[in-house]
Amino acid sequence: MSFPCSAHRAPGAAAADCRSGVCSLVCIDPAGAPLKALALAAALALLGPAQAQQVPASPAAPASAQPADQSPLEPVIVSASRSLQPLQTAPIGATLITAQAIERSGVSDANEAVRKLGGVPARASLGLGREPILDLRGHGETASNNLVVLVDGVRISENEQLSARLSSIPAGMIERIEIVRGGASVLWGEGASGGVINIILKRPAADAAGALSGAVTLAAETDGGREAQLALNAGTQQAGFDLQARGLKTDGWRDNADLREDTVSIGVRAQQGPLSATLRMHVDDASGGLPGSLSYAQFDADPRQSTTPGDRGRSRLERYTAALEWAQGGWRTQLDAAARSRTSSAYYAAYSYQADQQADGWQLTPRVGYTSAVGRASQTTTVGADLTGWQFSSSDGERARQSGRAAFIQSDWTLPTLTRLSLGLRQESIEQSSRGYAPWASDRSLHAREAALSQTLAPGWDAYVRWAQSYRLPNVDDNRYLAEPLKPQTNRDVEIGAKRAAATWQAAVRVFRQNTDDEVACYTLGGLFCTNVNLDATRRKGVELDGSWQLGRGFELSGAWQWLDATFRSGPNAGRELPLAAPRSGSVRLGWALDEHQRIELGAQYRAAMRIADDRDNSCSRRVPSATSLDLRYALNAGGWEWAVAASNLLDDDSYGSAFKCATGGIYPDPGRIWRVSLTRRF
Repeated sequence: MSFPCSAHRAPGAAAADCRSGVCSLVCIDPAGAPLKALALAAALALLGPAQAQQVPASPAAPASAQPADQSPLEPVIVSASRSLQPLQTAPIGATLITAQAIERSGVSDANEAVRKLGGVPARASLGLGREPILDLRGHGETASNNLVVLVDGVRISENEQLSARLSSIPAGMIERIEIVRGGASVLWGEGASGGVINIILKRPAADAAGALSGAVTLAAETDGGREAQLALNAGTQQAGFDLQARGLKTDGWRDNADLREDTVSIGVRAQQGPLSATLRMHVDDASGGLPGSLSYAQFDADPRQSTTPGDRGRSRLERYTAALEWAQGGWRTQLDAAARSRTSSAYYAAYSYQADQQADGWQLTPRVGYTSAVGRASQTTTVGADLTGWQFSSSDGERARQSGRAAFIQSDWTLPTLTRLSLGLRQESIEQSSRGYAPWASDRSLHAREAALSQTLAPGWDAYVRWAQSYRLPNVDDNRYLAEPLKPQTNRDVEIGAKRAAATWQAAVRVFRQNTDDEVACYTLGGLFCTNVNLDATRRKGVELDGSWQLGRGFELSGAWQWLDATFRSGPNAGRELPLAAPRSGSVRLGWALDEHQRIELGAQYRAAMRIADDRDNSCSRRVPSATSLDLRYALNAGGWEWAVAASNLLDDDSYGSAFKCATGGIYPDPGRIWRVSLTRRF
C-alpha cells in the first residue's frame, strides 16, 4: 500500500509515492493521518552530505496544511552523531551555527563563532595567541579536557592539557558548526564529558562548468593588527578542490602579546558513482609573546602590562585527513583517517629555560551504517571502530605514548507514532606509558552508554529525554610527577529538552544534570604550585535556552542563556560551588538589514561572577567579577564587494575570566576594545 507524498522532495526526485525512497518524511494516508515516511533515512544514506542537508526532516503535516508560522520549509541536518539526522527530532540538545550567520556576524574564526554565536562561555587564553578557553557546562580550569573538538568528524583535541586551536580555522572555511552539549563518549570517546564541537568545512563546489569562485579579504585592526584571507573553490560533479589561506599579524592588546599566525588548508574531492573521497591538508604556524598573569594590584594599575616581557612561544601543527565513502541502497561504508604532528616551544626568560615538545598522533575510523524499513518503522544502525595512536617527547627527556582500540554501535529507530529511539554503546581499551619525571604505565578498559527518546507532540513541537554515561582519561600532563596514574573520570548525564521550529522562529530548552566521580583537576597546594588529583564527587545541573526569531522589517534576533549550579556533592566541601564555573552566562544578537546592501549586527556576551580557581572551600572573599562585552558591526555590500567596520568589547570593559590565586590574583585579562575594518571581494 502506498500513499501520496507531500510537495517537498529531495533534489532531482520525481513526484512519486513513498516507495521511491526520496520523498519528504511526511506522507498522508487517504484519511489524512500523518505517517512517518520510512524513506527518510534511506534517502539520507543515498545522498551525499551536501544534498542531504536539503532533505526535509522534521515530522509535520503536508505542506498545503502548514500555516506560515508552524514549520520551517528548510530542514536542518546535523552529523555530530556520526550519521545524518534531523536536528528538530534528534534526541539531543544541539546548537547549529550556519555559514550565513558566520558571514553576517563578521567573526574571524571558529573560536569566535562558538563564543559569540553559540553562546558558549569562555575565559581568557593562558598561552599563545587568541584562543579563549571554551567551557561547555561549567568544567572550569579543565574545560579543554572535557570537550572534544572535531573537524569534519575527525578529532583534533589533544592528549595533553591543551586547547584545540579553533582560532586557526578561518571563518571563510566553515560550512557550519554543530555544538552538542552533554556527555558524548559513545561516539567520540574519552574527554567528551561536557560535549562536542563539530566544525564542518566547506566542500569543493560541484558546478557543471567547473567555474572558479572565491573571496579575498583584507583587514586592519587596532593594536597593529592586519589580516589577509584567500578562498578559492572550483569543481564539477566528479571532482573539485578548495584552497583557504590566512595570514594574521598583531601587536596584541597586552604588552608582549604579539602574534603572527599563518594558516593554509587545501582540500580535494572526487566522486565516481556511489564512491566518494575527500583529502585535506591543514598547516597552522603561530608564534608570539607570552604576557603572563597579573596580581590584583597590577590589573587595577594597567591590565595591558606584561609580567613576563621576555617570554616567547611557538606552535606548528600539520594535519592530514582522508575520508572515503561508499553508499549503495541502504548501506553506507565509511573510512576516516587522520594524522597530525605538532611541534611547540616556549622560552621563559626569568629562568633562561627553553622547553621544546613534539607530539604526533593518528586515527583510523572504519564504520558501516545500514538504513532499512521495518514494517511501518525505520532504523539506522552504525557500527564502527576507533583506532588511535599518540606519542610525545620533550627536550628535557620526557617520553610518553598512548594507544586506543574502541568499538561502538549506535542505533536510531523512527516509529509510526512519530517517536525516535536512540541507543548506543562503546567499549574502549587504552594503554598509556610515560618515562621521565616519574615513570608510570596504565592499561584501562572503559565503556560508555546512552539511551534517548524523542517524541513529536504536534507539527513543529518535539520533546526528548536522554541518559548518557561518559568518561575522561587522565593524560600525560595530569599524571606528571605522580607516583601512580589517576583514576579515569566518569560522568552520568540526564537531560530533558523541548524544541519548537516554525517558519519565523525556533527555540529550545534543556534541563540537565551531570554527576561526576573521580573528576580530574589541579588542586592548589599553596603559593604557585598545585597537584593533579581525583576530586570528591561533583554535580552540575542547570537550564539552557536558545532560539532565533525573524522579527520583520529586516530584524533578526537570536540568543542563548545558561543557568548553572556546579557543586561538590560529597567530601568536606559538599554543597560548595566549584571554581571557575559561571552560574549564569549567555549571548544575544540583533541583526538589522537596512536594505539589500546594508546590515548592522549588535551582539552582547555576559558571564556572571564565579569562584577563583583555588577557592574550593568557598572561603575567599574575592570572586572573578562578572563581565559584559558588546560587539557592533556595519557592512555594506555592492557589486561583489563588502566593506565593514566592527568593534569588539565596544565599551572597553576591563574584565578577566581567569584568576587562579585568591591571595595574589593570578589574573589573565580579557582583551579590551578592538576596532576592525575589512574589505572583501567575492567572485
